Amino acid sequence: MTTTSTQTYIDFMGNVLRVPAAEIANVQILSTEPPHGRRKAVPDAKVEDWCTLEIDQKVSLWRQKSFVAWGIVDEVRPDGSAAWLFIPNELKRTLVHTSDAFTISLADS
Repeated sequence: MTTTSTQTYIDFMGNVLRVPAAEIANVQILSTEPPHGRRKAVPDAKVEDWCTLEIDQKVSLWRQKSFVAWGIVDEVRPDGSAAWLFIPNELKRTLVHTSDAFTISLADS
């Protein structure tokens, strides 16, 4: 089985796009900021069990009740102890652990 490497982006409407790495040169990034008023940080929508997170789900990342970043779930460990999030503003994946006092909340869009 051949695996194709992909990159993840969000379009201007907030849709998740997965682009084959070979075609990355054809992607034009106009902005890494979410549109104004598109999403609100909702700390009350805290996800208690990270196993319930779904791939491509839009979330907000918190640490000690402080907002850190918007993200998209890219992968979750089977035991729910950690998750890979794609952070659009930084154009990278970030591994976050529950043991590092991170909280993930569902993004309100």
